Amino acid sequence: MKNKTKTESRVKKELKKTTPEILPNSNGKVLESVLEEISTQSGDEVLEQDLVVECPYCDESFEIKVSSDDAGQILYEDCQVCCRALTLHVHEEDGEFGIEVERT
Repeated sequence: MKNKTKTESRVKKELKKTTPEILPNSNGKVLESVLEEISTQSGDEVLEQDLVVECPYCDESFEIKVSSDDAGQILYEDCQVCCRALTLHVHEEDGEFGIEVERT
């Protein structure tokens, strides 16, 4: 029984080291302020646009929604018609989006 108590206290000490301390908040004010900070956008407005993509496999067209956050990115999507993998290169110029599609 003595060994069990030593082990329990050692585990508790280790947990204190690795577990972040939870501080009492003042009626959620701290959490609200952090949430506000996260949800408030700093900087430019995010632009969104629906683009028509033509699948290089089946030659069918479908729409995809892109935003200014996607500009300059490579996205991987499946064709909504034939389900084959596509690589989409998204670019933005003067508020207009362009997209290049290739087979993956």
